[in-house]
Amino acid sequence: MMGRAYAYCEGNAPPPKEHQLYSAIRDYGAVNVLGRALRVREIRNMNLVENIITCYKARAAAEIDFEWETTHPEETKMLTAAFMEYQKQWPKA
Repeated sequence: MMGRAYAYCEGNAPPPKEHQLYSAIRDYGAVNVLGRALRVREIRNMNLVENIITCYKARAAAEIDFEWETTHPEETKMLTAAFMEYQKQWPKA
């Protein structure tokens, strides 16, 4: 899941299902989209994917990557873990 989110940010994969679900739920509500309340795992997965996409964009928008990484250590760890998963799933990308 983390690797797919990173691949999406790199332009090498379609949007992850968690990202699409997050967008639909944000616009229409969970009950209208799923017909039920969200499960905890679904919420965590959607939040993780959204955080990866948001942090990737923030780092890309920063003038100096190193400066962003030093001021956002937890986000950097998350992006590094996502990148490692991305490398496993898309080794030649």
